[in-house]
Amino acid sequence: MNKHNIHTLASLAGVSAATVSRVLNGNPQVKPHLKEKVLHALEETGFRPDPKAQSLRAGKTRTISVILPMIDTDFYHRLLHSMEPVFDEAGYDMALFPLVGGFRVKKYQDPTSLPYHGDALILASLDPDKLYANHEVPFRKPITLVDTHHQHYHSFSIHNHQAGKLAAQHLLLNREPIVLIGLRQDEAGPFASPVFEERMEGIQQGLQEQGRTLAGTLLVDELGTEGGRQAARLWLEQHPGPCQFLCLADTLALGVKRHLQERHLECRVIGFDDHPFAATESLTSIKQPIEQMGEMAARHVIQQLRGEVYTLQSTVLTPTLKIRQSSRLWTHP
Repeated sequence: MNKHNIHTLASLAGVSAATVSRVLNGNPQVKPHLKEKVLHALEETGFRPDPKAQSLRAGKTRTISVILPMIDTDFYHRLLHSMEPVFDEAGYDMALFPLVGGFRVKKYQDPTSLPYHGDALILASLDPDKLYANHEVPFRKPITLVDTHHQHYHSFSIHNHQAGKLAAQHLLLNREPIVLIGLRQDEAGPFASPVFEERMEGIQQGLQEQGRTLAGTLLVDELGTEGGRQAARLWLEQHPGPCQFLCLADTLALGVKRHLQERHLECRVIGFDDHPFAATESLTSIKQPIEQMGEMAARHVIQQLRGEVYTLQSTVLTPTLKIRQSSRLWTHP
């Protein structure tokens, strides 16, 4: 058993017990020369404080709560995996709270519910005004938005309007009609993501600037390959002939591409997010810096918890266009 404690460390370092406590808890206000003395005493004694005991004494859980629409998509897989190492390094765990069904929306509006027991809260791809019916988020600890933005909260997002415009401008290089495949959602409901709305606005602006319009819009209920496959089949049955499919997610674009390959049809395809499979499938896509966004947001959360953030931060990352075979030439072999 280690005979040392905060008081013996203080005596050895020649500082107060309060100074040792502040160093152990990562307080940035400790003077450098005092911090150096405490760190030297820690190294000399081999003393290692119990982080769980520290957290309990400070009324902390060492947990970051993440409320998000779902977890079973490539986007959220990438986002969460980019945040996890940052939290793990700082000694925090992530607790995930997917909304999934409407019953959880009401549950999570209750300030006593489990997500608000954490030390910090992340809202991913959700508009806090819609989720909380224009009331404040029921949480008085650090709050950060990821993949969306709001004037009253720290946020890390991608310039989705610019992403939509990039996609439209690329397809405008060709004469074929442009068909959009997107996600059906209640724009006023709590699940409504501003991401797709902003992408749509960018697409419309890009088209309008060149005097073009969409030939049609098909909305699906899920962002899976089957949704893209069915949407493509429905459109081409009613409108045979070459066209360009602008899909608001790579999974939809992959489904479209699969249908075209099976039917040996000639159409161009573009998606969003540039998931790893987009490169192997030669799928043109709007590359979204998902990992960079997640890592930056996670580090910012840790900085807030350490008291190192003094102003509201809103970071918007820039998307890029990755041109591949699916929009250069026809997609069938």
